[in-house]
Formats: sequence, structure tokens, C-alpha cells
Amino acid sequence: MEIISPKQQNRKPTIEARNIYVGLLLIGMGICWMLYNFGHIGPRVFDMLFSWQMLTIVLGGYLLVLRRWAAGGVVTALGVVFLLSRFFAICIPLDKVALPFIVIGIGLIFLFTSKR
Repeated sequence: MEIISPKQQNRKPTIEARNIYVGLLLIGMGICWMLYNFGHIGPRVFDMLFSWQMLTIVLGGYLLVLRRWAAGGVVTALGVVFLLSRFFAICIPLDKVALPFIVIGIGLIFLFTSKR
């Protein structure tokens, strides 16, 4: 007879969701890269798709898939803000806006993340 703890029961759907997320992400990256190589995506769009801002969004999405809502939401929001600022050529001063925004985001993570 096998004893299954509650932590083990919730682990399988999370692993499957993680595998689906990573698999779809890699397929999407490959398709975008191929479209760029054949000239269907411009260099500006390609540079945005493969940037540190998009990496931040992908990391936030991964945290959301793992059901870490607060951390995933804050990291994704940070990535979206920086990506949009790059897309629309808006200068966000790191010392005046970005760092306080990051500190606020970390504070939100501590507020909404509960220990179980």
C-alpha cells in the first residue's frame, strides 16, 4: 500500500503544465527564428522577441504556470513595462522610475505570497 501525501498529489499537474509551457515556448521561438531567417519578420521585431525584456516576460509566465501568482504577475508586469518602453522608445530612467518600481514589485511579492 502506497501513502501519497498532499504535496505529491499536486505535483503532477504542475510538472505537466511546466512541460507544456516550455515545449510551446521552444516551438514558438523556433518558428519566429525561422520566419526571421526567411525574411518574414523584420530585425526590429526579432530583436524585441529575443531580448532581455522578453526573457523577463517568459520567466514571469513560467512562474504563473507554477502557480506563483504574485511573483509571476510582478515579473511579467516588469517585463511588459520595459518591453513597451523599448517599443515606443520611451526613456525610463533607471534610478528615478525603474528601481522604485522593482522595489514596489518585490514588496508586493512579500505581501501576497503566503507560507503554507
